[in-house]
Amino acid sequence: MKKKIVIVTDIPFWRHIAGHMARLTSLVNFLSTIFPLTIIYGGFLHTSEKETLINHVFNIKLVTFNTPQYGLACFSNFIKQYLLKNIFDICIIEYVELSYLLDSIPDVTKKYLDTHDLKSKRENEFAKFGLPHEKFSWKEEIHLFKQYDKILLIQENDYKKVTRSLGRDRTILASHAVNLPRVKLRKKVSNIGFIASSYPPNINGLVWFLNNIWQSFKDYDIHLIIYGSICIYSDSLNKYKNVCFMGSFNRLEDVYQKVDIVINPVQFGAGIKIKNLEALGSGLPLITLPHGSIGLEDLSNKGFIVAKDKEEFRDMLMLLIKDYNLRMSIADRAYDYISCYHSPEYCFKPLINSIINS
Repeated sequence: MKKKIVIVTDIPFWRHIAGHMARLTSLVNFLSTIFPLTIIYGGFLHTSEKETLINHVFNIKLVTFNTPQYGLACFSNFIKQYLLKNIFDICIIEYVELSYLLDSIPDVTKKYLDTHDLKSKRENEFAKFGLPHEKFSWKEEIHLFKQYDKILLIQENDYKKVTRSLGRDRTILASHAVNLPRVKLRKKVSNIGFIASSYPPNINGLVWFLNNIWQSFKDYDIHLIIYGSICIYSDSLNKYKNVCFMGSFNRLEDVYQKVDIVINPVQFGAGIKIKNLEALGSGLPLITLPHGSIGLEDLSNKGFIVAKDKEEFRDMLMLLIKDYNLRMSIADRAYDYISCYHSPEYCFKPLINSIINS
């Protein structure tokens, strides 16, 4: 008999406007082809979303609870009652912040945590850059991890760190899976692309790029096209020449058809940069900063360009614009690597094996 899986989340993953949503979409898509899958979503949901998106796009059973309206305690009680009436083999919690639900999960159900990133590291990074943050230590985080049967890590460095504390039998490396069509590169570069949410590191990175890099390209017949919820800040950033804020999008592959080079000037955060994986998995040349290469060290300066500072970022972007053969060669290496090591089958195999053997 197939194991029954339930995922508990407050992430509106079907909206495709941020990396953590893409991560969960990828996981849901793959698990639902193998196991009976239920999603308990504890957030606000438009009726039209449930009817036209979830039921037609995902092979899942969707259960909803309006936590913003009724509160965390009610959501916790709802989870407890639902899981007592509907027995599952595995419950996957999305993000350590939902660990307050642990007591609501019955003992017969194995408890898995999909971390996405390490919260203690993320909050520490925010503190370094003077952004609002929570005080949340590594000690507190590992204490919560110990209450789960399995911890899923998305990035190898995080996996190694947690494994040193919990052991290999409690940790699973399940990186982000990409399954996008390859883009055909044009010989002439017209559009530099940045796809991002309104997450603070993305805003910081875009401002840095506009102030330090883009001014060098203001007289070129090239546009910077920006997609995603970061575009809500377009009014404060519209003073730059040849910058187009395109807003939201429905299909990522349609966006990438319009882009010749992808940038990711993000300088801090945690986890692996999903926007980088998506660009590389679409066969597009990418240039990023050292922080953006974390988790992709095998490809650094082979399948994408890592610029160490603003001068190198400007120079390497100029080189990519001028050199079609360079763009093709790094894009080829990146696409082959991502197709192999970030396919759904490769990324989620350790998780599937764990579920089957639980």
